[in-house]
Amino acid sequence: MSSNLGTVLKSSIFRKQVSALTGLALVGFVLAHLAGNLLIFAGPEAFNEYAHQLQTLGHGKLVWVMRLGLLGMFFIHIGVTFALVRENIKARATRYDVVKSHGNRKFATQAMRYTGIMILLFIFLHLKDFTFGDKTGANTLVDGESLGLFGLVWNSFHYWPRNIIYILAVSSVGLHLTHAIQSVCQTFGLNHDRYTPLIKKLSLAVGILVALVFSAIPIFVALASKPFGV
Repeated sequence: MSSNLGTVLKSSIFRKQVSALTGLALVGFVLAHLAGNLLIFAGPEAFNEYAHQLQTLGHGKLVWVMRLGLLGMFFIHIGVTFALVRENIKARATRYDVVKSHGNRKFATQAMRYTGIMILLFIFLHLKDFTFGDKTGANTLVDGESLGLFGLVWNSFHYWPRNIIYILAVSSVGLHLTHAIQSVCQTFGLNHDRYTPLIKKLSLAVGILVALVFSAIPIFVALASKPFGV
């Protein structure tokens, strides 16, 4: 029994399943976190109340449990993915500059590396600026009034380099989500001549929708004269 379990754990199929599921879970977490940013359309009160409720979950302890869980899942995903990449490199007898039959998948896999780095850097920047940033200082002032975290986020989106970084990051999240959905379906054997093309189209549509919705946040802030409710 233990030998069979060991064989399963060492199999590339199992590692691919772990990579696909952890990747999808990580993207889901980022999306859930970014979804709170949509409350910027509702104004300071709603946005700050959401942030307060999030920070006080379980007297603040649950938030750290979630953060540590996310960190653990991230390292599992990276470790398993690197192991699969090394395995593929070793198994490849010769390398080709162009692989016609798998060109689109090869491009998607390569894109995941760079968009994954973009998302990781964005998360660190986001934590530095908003999670650990000063929520009472001059950067929170909007029309002379301190609006806490809302003001900090609002003012940051009036800085065009950050808007570009944010749009690139959420576009990377959308691309990752598209790839993750397709990867989960393929890894768990959900392949069908009729349904696979539909899954690809739907996952692409979801990825594009995510990128557009979240990109609307910095665009709205950059164009608005002042927040709602101020």
